[in-house]
Amino acid sequence: MPKKILIIQRSAPYGSSLAREGIDYVLTSAAYDQDISLLFLGDGIFQLLANQNSKDISLKNQLSALEVLPLYDVENLYATFEDLNDRSITADQLGLKVKLIKREDVHQLIDLARSCNGVLMLHLIQKSPFQTSCLSECLNIAKPDDQFLLMQDGVYAIQKK
Repeated sequence: MPKKILIIQRSAPYGSSLAREGIDYVLTSAAYDQDISLLFLGDGIFQLLANQNSKDISLKNQLSALEVLPLYDVENLYATFEDLNDRSITADQLGLKVKLIKREDVHQLIDLARSCNGVLMLHLIQKSPFQTSCLSECLNIAKPDDQFLLMQDGVYAIQKK
């Protein structure tokens, strides 16, 4: 029986391997007939931009990896109006069709995924909370049983002042 899995993509398409690794996980899970949904939050929105050119940095185009998702029956793609507006991006600039939701509805989407699977959520924090809002964004959607893995510069979150 396929599991319903919600993947939250918060990372920009280039600058680290997180965005690519997230898509690799999505494609692998979808190949095993899992019911996958993708939610793009924060800088993850940049993965959806049309006309990406990553040749100068010798990386594969992230949007081209996302364009194969329908072949794997991954059709539930979400982003928030607010994240687009915060980055001065319009829906016309996106290279994929996504369902735009309000930021306040993100909790509902996550709660639905939790109720279907009955699993814990693991939040990966790789960047310093002094450089990005990733940790605070995770804390805003976290539930008491959620787990946090602080790695790389994310470990600065537990440093004493």
